[in-house]
Amino acid sequence: MNAKVGDLSLPEIDVEEFRKVVRSRRSVRRFTDEPIPDAVLDDCLELATLAPNSSNLQPWEFYVVRTPALRSKLAEACLGQNAATTAPVLIAIVARPDTWRKHAQLAIEDWPKDEKLPSIVEKYYKKNRTHSLQSGAVRASGRGQKDRRAGCGPSSTGSPRTLFSE
Repeated sequence: MNAKVGDLSLPEIDVEEFRKVVRSRRSVRRFTDEPIPDAVLDDCLELATLAPNSSNLQPWEFYVVRTPALRSKLAEACLGQNAATTAPVLIAIVARPDTWRKHAQLAIEDWPKDEKLPSIVEKYYKKNRTHSLQSGAVRASGRGQKDRRAGCGPSSTGSPRTLFSE
């Protein structure tokens, strides 16, 4: 199975291997207290940002919660489920319908500098997208980033930082 996007060829996908992954996945209901290495957490967050979304505006933010007191409050909001009460780290995913304008502009600014921005793309993000997002019943939001609230941005190394500290 191979797909084409514009002039870009996507890599071959081994459908049987994909089926194995989907069929063998399991939901973990109880965790150990073993710490999660930052590299593993960073990789999971990076993969999460690749999720398909409307107009690639990535309408979410991810917050890494390590503080036991805050994890306990979040677990309570999760109805005390074992997965939430036993996880050594929780990740809160927040929809951000208030940032779509900024992220539509970033989509234009991030266009490869060595390529001319097609007028249809510029029109889409500047005019059509603005109209549809302002007038639609469901509003999209902005480009997702890990830990973007004040004081919760990525550390100087680029790795996620704990949302709240003790």
